[in-house]
Amino acid sequence: MIEYLHLTNLGGISSAQLDFGGPFIAITGESGAGKTSLVRAMELLSGKRAQTSTIRYGAEMSTLESRLFTEDPQACSHEGVEPSEGDIFIKRQIYRNGRGKCFLQDHQVSLGLLAEYMDPLLRIQSQFAQLNLLETDKQLKILDSCGGSELMDLFDHFSKSYEKAYTLEKEVRKLKTERSEVLDRFKDAEEILGLVGKINPFSDCDLTWNTELDNLNQKLSRNLKIRETLFRFRGNEMNKGIMDQLEEALPLLKELAKTEQEDLFQTGIDSILDRLNEILTICESQLSQQDIRSIQEEIDQKEKRIGLLRKAKRIAGVNSTEELIEYAVQARKALSWLSGIRQEIIDKEEESRISRKEASEAALRLRDLRLKSGDELAQRVNWAMRDLAMLGMHFEVQLLQLDKIRENGADEVQFLLRNTEGFSGPIHKVASGGELSRLLLSIEVSLPDEQIPDTIVFDEVEAGLGGRAAVLAGYKLKELSRKCQVILITHEASIAAIADQHFMVSKEGDQAKVQEVKGEARVRELARMLSGDYEMREALDHARKLLSEESLLSSRID
Repeated sequence: MIEYLHLTNLGGISSAQLDFGGPFIAITGESGAGKTSLVRAMELLSGKRAQTSTIRYGAEMSTLESRLFTEDPQACSHEGVEPSEGDIFIKRQIYRNGRGKCFLQDHQVSLGLLAEYMDPLLRIQSQFAQLNLLETDKQLKILDSCGGSELMDLFDHFSKSYEKAYTLEKEVRKLKTERSEVLDRFKDAEEILGLVGKINPFSDCDLTWNTELDNLNQKLSRNLKIRETLFRFRGNEMNKGIMDQLEEALPLLKELAKTEQEDLFQTGIDSILDRLNEILTICESQLSQQDIRSIQEEIDQKEKRIGLLRKAKRIAGVNSTEELIEYAVQARKALSWLSGIRQEIIDKEEESRISRKEASEAALRLRDLRLKSGDELAQRVNWAMRDLAMLGMHFEVQLLQLDKIRENGADEVQFLLRNTEGFSGPIHKVASGGELSRLLLSIEVSLPDEQIPDTIVFDEVEAGLGGRAAVLAGYKLKELSRKCQVILITHEASIAAIADQHFMVSKEGDQAKVQEVKGEARVRELARMLSGDYEMREALDHARKLLSEESLLSSRID
């Protein structure tokens, strides 16, 4: 429960200190006086995100400090932040620049941790909280909270099985998508890797191989020219060569020579033919048919290798040899991954099937427990509704079966109301605003004690009620305060009168002032709430009467 609340520069309040001393506390004041600022303060205390608009105009920072007491310190121990002999100290600082700080037991913590820490300690029920009753998820949570440890344990088992199945199915879908993408990207990987294995490429190999090919072509061209030249000199059986022509033509030169020069001419002719023959023999010895054939074979191999490289690039869709080499590396990894992924998918699908089966079985058992819990909740709520003069209404919990399991099971829940005319339907279609307020209160007091937080703040929950309905709502709030601390912001005098402690919010100039009212000051505030005039004698007498009946109310509740 909240022991004190101190705030500065929040909304219309420059500074306020509230020391709570009773289980049922009423906060009243005229409309626009600043009661909403106190609601915002308690929302901030619960871990709600702050808005800079909540900072008082002209101030750069708003602060909130509070001390709470819990009888179950172990339930509040979290990440090294533990209550000190049951006391919990909380501080929040909100800055105009949008930043803020949260402290638990003098330890700075995140806003998320504060909200998680405060969840079992403080609940805010505004006049719009009844709208939560219209959401099926909220209704299902209320129902499950009434099912005890057996239902909660089973739901925990279901959630783990469902989450595991869902996660595995998600992983399988992802793996299949990845497999499809890999197969599409590396659909020609085996052919490309085969080509790469044959050509064994390396960086700039295409440039190297083309250079080598040019050199071989030049070598072949030279050798072919040498062969052609030798052929022209040697000739063959069909065609006389230059040597044959020289052997025929040179002796004719002797006829031009004088007799004494004939031997000299013959010697020269023989020398020319011998020298040419030696040169041709040397060339023939350096050039053979096998050399030209080997060069041609090497050229063919080079051209084939270059052709295979171009083909591999084209199939792989790359522009450079470096990209082809990288593709080959990735392709080998991809093929290795694909070889193992098929079994992994099969294993995960089987594991998912087992987990989904476990979740389905748990969901069916959940349904049985929810049906039982729904009957018990409806019985308790109907008793509470009778105490709130809702005798013409009957509350029911309807469980709707889903065609497949979801994260909350295989059911949806609907809270139904049946009126005296026999009309039955969802609560928002049958109940008025005031009846919804009383229904919300009936459900709140019907929850198991372990589901009720240490403190509940009601913000004008009696809105739409009046007369006897408002008084009966006050009785129920008083009854609830036997289980937890109840803080009520209210405009209803009959309810404020039965509170154990009464705070009044008033406006003085542009500032809101919060003070505890006792004795005659409380009488005057109740008179104002009754008539709008705190000096009207009839209203003052009525206020004193309301206060005098408080002890009678307490004895009735006890």
